[in-house]
Amino acid sequence: MFGKKYKLNFDGDDFAYKNVKSGYREGETVTVYFDMIATDTNYSFFVDGMRYNPGYEAGLGYVISFKMPAHDVAIKCISRNTMIDF
Repeated sequence: MFGKKYKLNFDGDDFAYKNVKSGYREGETVTVYFDMIATDTNYSFFVDGMRYNPGYEAGLGYVISFKMPAHDVAIKCISRNTMIDF
């Protein structure tokens, strides 16, 4: 398979994601896992700025899966500790 490869950008949180390849071609299925999960924390995920509702797989963590578009993709996780009073 030939063609340009595009990258995933994790806003500096690269260490928190598993199963990440160095690049993906347009139309390729991307599946990455977020396994830095704390029991007292809520997580919100965004793919290219759009809210993403991940699946969950025991032993792997949150599952983020999509078809790669013809551009680099930004994946962001916002976490909020639920034990802190605001």
